[in-house]
Amino acid sequence: MNSVSRSKFAGRSAPLFSDDAVDLIHLTSHGLPRSVNDIAMQSLIAAFADEKSILDNSSTRLAVRPRPDTLAG
Repeated sequence: MNSVSRSKFAGRSAPLFSDDAVDLIHLTSHGLPRSVNDIAMQSLIAAFADEKSILDNSSTRLAVRPRPDTLAG
């Protein structure tokens, strides 16, 4: 079940992800289902923290940026 199906099942009729966010998730995940799910989940968390009702490009950018604790060096 994908995010669109899940959001409709939960009763949401409006889109959850903006088109730009979907494009960025696809680009950065390379289409790998596990990566898509991981990035989508992190985007949901970022949008929730910013009290947004739709996941936009800025929420997704926060989800895909490198975290300082994971950088080598």
